[in-house]
Amino acid sequence: MNSTLGLANTNNNSNNAGNPDLFNPDSANLTKAKKFHGNIMDLLDNLGGKLSHVSSNVDKEFLSAYRVHMLTVQAELKNLKNDVSKGEQMVLRYCNL
Repeated sequence: MNSTLGLANTNNNSNNAGNPDLFNPDSANLTKAKKFHGNIMDLLDNLGGKLSHVSSNVDKEFLSAYRVHMLTVQAELKNLKNDVSKGEQMVLRYCNL
């Protein structure tokens, strides 16, 4: 018995070319194959939905981390500008003496 995808081979001969039921739309094997195909398609749709959800969460986390990083960079730039401004003021005071 061949159990590929759970389909039973009712023909003892390994060559199915002579099996008239192989392509018969009312064949039990074809019905099983269609059922398995439907199940696989449902699983793929479900997986696609889950991957989209995970991808959406990753995007949100990335953007959140990016915003935090940019706020940190902005604060650091502000501090550096203040330090430069203080340095300029000190240079001007010492030059005017």
